[in-house]
Amino acid sequence: MRVIYFVVAVVLLGLPGPCRGAEKAVVLNSNAALKRYAEVQDGILESLPGPRIVDLETKHLDTRQMEDFLLGESPDVVFSIGGKAMQVASMALPAGKKIVFTSVINWQRFRLSDDMFGIANEVPPLMQLTLYRELFPKLRNIGVIYSREYNNEWFEIASQRAEEMNLHLVGRTVHHPHEVLEILKDLLPQVDAVWVTADPVVLGTTEITQEFFRVSEAQKKPVFAYSAAFNTLGATVTLAPDDTTVGRQAALLGNAALSGKAATEHVQPPAGTFITLNMGKVKKYGIPFNVDSLNLINEITER
Repeated sequence: MRVIYFVVAVVLLGLPGPCRGAEKAVVLNSNAALKRYAEVQDGILESLPGPRIVDLETKHLDTRQMEDFLLGESPDVVFSIGGKAMQVASMALPAGKKIVFTSVINWQRFRLSDDMFGIANEVPPLMQLTLYRELFPKLRNIGVIYSREYNNEWFEIASQRAEEMNLHLVGRTVHHPHEVLEILKDLLPQVDAVWVTADPVVLGTTEITQEFFRVSEAQKKPVFAYSAAFNTLGATVTLAPDDTTVGRQAALLGNAALSGKAATEHVQPPAGTFITLNMGKVKKYGIPFNVDSLNLINEITER
């Protein structure tokens, strides 16, 4: 875990510094009221000299109006936060202008142009699976409920990485949120844990999300999740990107793209992560646990 983090950090340190001077930037935020998106925006603003900010949740522009806006602003780079902002930027921005996206679920489902760069929304599957195996050595079968619309490519990659580690992902697809709980109840007896990735079809409402964790707890099956927001619901482990760091990373990547020094890989993994372990769930479920792995954890709770 720490080695992967260190490698990414070194790559970042090798990039040119934050945007300065003549470069003009626009930040398109899909919804600045969302805490995650707001923190990414804060990280970008730490590194940029006063970009123009557009909150797409409150400023409703059609494609033509957005094209006129961007034509008038004539930015060198557009930072898009969230999938909506990424799609708006790619449709409205003139060819040859740079786009740097963040917070986009499973970016692999989009076709990227040569002028598009980004920070992945998800921590790489290999990094997550390495953590889970390190914490829980007896772990073998991990359940994943996902929609093909959002996470087909992600699941294929994750399955390959799991097999390389002698783990097995038991995948179940859903088309609508109302299917999730029945599929979960059928899946839980077949797996050692459930792995939740960002997918609006799976955890589409607060009620379904709360019931998802309640049903998993009733079966004493740990839930591994991608956001600290799930800690209060009872996730056993959360491995989450640090969103402010993601914003800073995006600003560095934007500057590198403008200078022509961007890495060969147009999309980078998030550079900073925060790991929370709910030791209360580990004890309650009786999960075999590697105590020597505690040094990997940023925060331990007893909920």
